[in-house]
Amino acid sequence: MNQWGNLSDITKELEEIIRLQRQVGVFTSDLARTTLGKTRDQLTEEQSAQFDKFKKDQSDLAARTRTLIDQMRTVSEAIAKSDEASSGALSDAADLGNDQNVVGKQTSAANDLANIRAANASLTQQEVLKTLQDMLQLLRDRRKRELADLAKRLEDLKNKVAALLEREKQHLADTRDAMDKNKDNQHYRTLAEGQRQTQRNTLEVADEARRDAPDAAALLRRAAAEMIRASGRLDTSALEKDANPQPDVKGDRDSRAAETSQAEAVRLLEEALKEVQRLADQAAKDKNKEDRKELKEQLEAVREKQRKIYANSELMAKNLPANEDNYTRVDDSNLRNISVEQGNVAKETTDVNAKVKAEGTSAAFPFVIDEIIKSMNESKKGLAGQLELPGRLARLGHNMPTVLDEQRFALRKLDELIAALEEDKKEDDFAGGGGGGGGGGGGGQPPPLVPTAAELKLVKGMQLEVNRRTDDANLKNTGAGEGDRLVHDQQSKRIGDQQDQVERLFTDLLKKLDKQQQPPAPPPDQIKKIDSKGGPDTGNTGPGKTDAGKTGDGTP
Repeated sequence: MNQWGNLSDITKELEEIIRLQRQVGVFTSDLARTTLGKTRDQLTEEQSAQFDKFKKDQSDLAARTRTLIDQMRTVSEAIAKSDEASSGALSDAADLGNDQNVVGKQTSAANDLANIRAANASLTQQEVLKTLQDMLQLLRDRRKRELADLAKRLEDLKNKVAALLEREKQHLADTRDAMDKNKDNQHYRTLAEGQRQTQRNTLEVADEARRDAPDAAALLRRAAAEMIRASGRLDTSALEKDANPQPDVKGDRDSRAAETSQAEAVRLLEEALKEVQRLADQAAKDKNKEDRKELKEQLEAVREKQRKIYANSELMAKNLPANEDNYTRVDDSNLRNISVEQGNVAKETTDVNAKVKAEGTSAAFPFVIDEIIKSMNESKKGLAGQLELPGRLARLGHNMPTVLDEQRFALRKLDELIAALEEDKKEDDFAGGGGGGGGGGGGGQPPPLVPTAAELKLVKGMQLEVNRRTDDANLKNTGAGEGDRLVHDQQSKRIGDQQDQVERLFTDLLKKLDKQQQPPAPPPDQIKKIDSKGGPDTGNTGPGKTDAGKTGDGTP
């Protein structure tokens, strides 16, 4: 399939293009601020070199995007019959890119950079990035549906294999009972027919498993072969009893052979069930990975916008007139425009947090994002001159320091959240290794968004913020005026609420981490495992046990 042969490969390439497009967009935006109104002759040598480099980078991205869209078409046509849904997602993403003229806009941005129009290029790049992200969302939505469908099929398969396992265990128990009680020939024929029915059902489930669990399907077919051997031996045993009932003999050679085959079938079914569970856990981890990746990118986008708001706010704070009498309507308009932008980012962050809360496996993440949103809203109010201050508004004395402090808090917490979602963490961190966070191996339990250890780190970071803000508030309250005291009282209530939540979360997470580090209790069907020789395995294979039921140091 040429360079990118399937939906997953194409998605990864699009993610890389988005990463590079975002990067060149940030560079261009910074360049626009430092070169606004300048001609090529007025640029420094470094600035001129930057324009040339970013122009080339943007041109390369346009060519890369064009190639990817063409490949989307090719792969979509190739898999149209075998995977209609994925084919449709690729076709829709390609259509969106063409309809929004994403490659043309990338080329236009490159031309603007070549002509020293960084501001124009920056605006066009923002449109390009939005289109690329919408294309990616189309592909990701399909990927999520694939994982959801796979999880549903594997859960159904797991239930069927578990049912077969229980039936085969019952066949084995019935055979042993017949041997022990020397049942008659008709009883053995009934056992043989029941075993054949289970064998037929096992082959049916094996056929269903071929698509999603080929290794499990092979195990099921081997189990079915043992079952047919067992049914044949039971039939033979019935025929022998027709000729010679021998009421004083408990179990003949054929009955014992049937028992051995059934015990092997039980073992193979147990292995098949483990394999299906492993695949189900992997599907859950894959979905978790997709969720983390998407959340990380959403938070990165929020952080980028918040950084721009902070840069503009800091610039305004430096340039506002020292004397409030010289404060102009232009100053007011600029601050209110930034306030509107801050409100939009707060709304976007609220939407992100709604998804995190709906995901439902994290406690620290939604708490920290809620605090970020509160800071953004306080920043918005301060920029609009709406902080609750008595008397005449003393904007320079109260609002801007508070605004900048809230914005810095939001940026610090966004950095911490993104760090917790980094893809370069060890895979076993997310699979519950090292006390990390539960993983997907908990018998169908979904893996957490982030490991518990990472959540604890977030909560500890919030405790440090509470400490910092407490010290800062106490320092500012010394000799404060009426307006300052009101701000202090408002901050004190907020700090107190944060402290209460931090303490609750910290306690809950420590309990959760301690529970994860405890060895899990063995499932009931492994406490008394049936072996091929008959009777329960009372063995000594539990945690810390060796031969003869002794502990590792040799003591009973």
